[in-house]
Amino acid sequence: MRAQIISFISLIALPICAFSNSLTASGPIVINGESDVVISGLHISNPNGACVMIGSGASNIIIKNSEIGPCDGNAVDIRSSNNITVQSNYIHDAVGEGVYLHNVELIEVTNNKIERVRTGVYASIGSQIKVSHNEFRNMQGPMPRGQMVQLAFVKGPGNSVTNNFGINELGFSVPEDAINMYKSKGVPGDPIMISNNLIIGGGPSTSGGGILLGDGGESSYQVAKDNILVNPGQYGVAIAGGHHHKLLNNLIYSKQFSFTNIGIYVWDQYDSACTNITVRGNSVNYTHRDGFKNAGWNGLNCGVIDGWSSDNNWNASIEEDVAEQHPGLINTNIAVVSVTASSFDSPLHTPQNTIDNDLTSRWSAEGNQWIRYDLGGVFIVSQLDIAFWLGNARSYAFDIELSVDGTNWKQVFNGQSGGSTTGLESFDFTAALARFVRINGRGNTASHWNNYLEVDIIASTPAYYQEGLIFRNSFE
Repeated sequence: MRAQIISFISLIALPICAFSNSLTASGPIVINGESDVVISGLHISNPNGACVMIGSGASNIIIKNSEIGPCDGNAVDIRSSNNITVQSNYIHDAVGEGVYLHNVELIEVTNNKIERVRTGVYASIGSQIKVSHNEFRNMQGPMPRGQMVQLAFVKGPGNSVTNNFGINELGFSVPEDAINMYKSKGVPGDPIMISNNLIIGGGPSTSGGGILLGDGGESSYQVAKDNILVNPGQYGVAIAGGHHHKLLNNLIYSKQFSFTNIGIYVWDQYDSACTNITVRGNSVNYTHRDGFKNAGWNGLNCGVIDGWSSDNNWNASIEEDVAEQHPGLINTNIAVVSVTASSFDSPLHTPQNTIDNDLTSRWSAEGNQWIRYDLGGVFIVSQLDIAFWLGNARSYAFDIELSVDGTNWKQVFNGQSGGSTTGLESFDFTAALARFVRINGRGNTASHWNNYLEVDIIASTPAYYQEGLIFRNSFE
């Protein structure tokens, strides 16, 4: 049977602005019991409910290259259906879930950007569900939702949550667990695999955290391995019950917050006959809310934990920049949302001149002055490239500060330019999480003026994120 196509244009790797402008506006889409349907090239919104609804035995459906949201319900709602792919979409601003799954099988959610939804992907009763290569930002919750991904009552082989990138920003999100396995069961030869995910940010929940296996107790054969977690919340990775679970080779860091507690814990909270637990190869540096290091806790009700005492680094020297170790990251020039300055030489030499890709225009201000950039979200910032007016004839003094919230600043560079080029000059520093970047100028060797032609902000991002490009499906 030839596939039915609900599409007006098919796009891959086009600029986001062109992608958005080229989409055809659409109201909610409902597919009941149909097969072989492709939904592509649409901007789907619904002020009165879910945006895309698939049910009643539908099969072989693809939703791709579309913008879905805002929605006064679930953005994508799939029930009692099979063989569905949700791929390369921008899913956002849903009162409900980004992707809601119930009583389904053979589902793939891949290469989507999902933000400002109650939960990113929520699956209740299903099998062969794969969630991979997605970017999740600012899950809205509240409890019991607020996960990037939750699999509940999911059973059998072929279930996985892999190679996803997630950021929750304090003040912009109300997350619970980033990834939660609730009463879900893999099989001995094919456990539910949660691997190679990068999770940044959590809180202020005093119960939610990073990756939780065995939630609800009635669970088995789950593995969390090779994940990197930075400031994920109350805890890092944990096992709350069930049997045959493994925590392997995870890197877990958190600085002190009012809600932080423990890096790793194993504690049967459900009287679930918790046995056959393995915790090996993990590196932890976690600071409790009271200021002391609190790497791990064994609740002593899951039997002997393989590797707990002998094969983990409970005093790891890892810091916030451990996020850069994820192999799926590349350095990218991040688009700036807005730029402001403490002063400028009006009317020509404005702050906006530093982000116009024009080396003939500049920001100028005399004396000790700052210029500040808002990236519109938290990134792993590691480098600034700056071009200076007459930069081949004079050296400019300045420092660079980073901030997550625009209030608390961390200095990452203090020095001067080389004085040998009018082109972009690179200034590297230890990577740190930041939404705001501030350069504090102190004049140059010829005058008290700060004259910046262009500023590029370089951050580590998933390989599918490119400035102005739609997702590339290569975060691995």
